[in-house]
Amino acid sequence: MANARIKFKIGNIEFVGEGEQDWVTEQLDKVLERIPSLATESKKIAPKAVVETPQVVKTTPKIDSSNLENLSTFLRKRDAIDKQRRRFLGTAVWLQLKGQQMIKTKEVTDALRAARQIKITNPSHQLNQNISQGFCQKEGQGFYVTPQGVENII
Repeated sequence: MANARIKFKIGNIEFVGEGEQDWVTEQLDKVLERIPSLATESKKIAPKAVVETPQVVKTTPKIDSSNLENLSTFLRKRDAIDKQRRRFLGTAVWLQLKGQQMIKTKEVTDALRAARQIKITNPSHQLNQNISQGFCQKEGQGFYVTPQGVENII
């Protein structure tokens, strides 16, 4: 499902909805049905009062990079040990959280080796799989993890 966002204001009535398209449509229908009663109620409310409708906002969790755990703990907590594609992506996310802007495949394998983790048999293939899923993006001689890739691991 695609995310949808709608915002409108009629007099003192304001509606903001963000989330899955079906959910937003359902909430909009509910508000539209209640406009006559809401308009009557809003006249009773002081002019500076605001009628609010809860909105759903999906955010990517933030991790404090200054307090980042070691690679093996990071991968274990995010269930990124067993599958090579997730281990590759998890390691790339860890490197990026540590401040590395552009990452090379060798840096991922070196980080895994230094953390004494199981090696990835074909790192280039794992990178290409992550690119095809939209989790990584090649740029120049390296790559970076997209927000979707970070969200997949975090």
